[in-house]
Amino acid sequence: MSFQQKTWHEKHKASLSTGQRAADIMRNGMGSWPFVASFIGFMLIWAAMAQHDYDTNIEAKKEIELLISMNRVQLEILQELKKAASP
Repeated sequence: MSFQQKTWHEKHKASLSTGQRAADIMRNGMGSWPFVASFIGFMLIWAAMAQHDYDTNIEAKKEIELLISMNRVQLEILQELKKAASP
């Protein structure tokens, strides 16, 4: 039996999590500048989608406010009918 001592690099490599290994593979495969460019592209796409969500939320807010005002009117009508029906 031969016992081989691990180098610090092998020990470090063995201690990495799956995510850290994946990040190392991505970094080694594409380098830093392509990574930065792809990250910026991803963030721009995400920001565009967030803007669309914001616009959708604004429209939904208007519709909800309309429904709430209609509900208030209906409640007022019900209260008037209740008063008219009671002796």
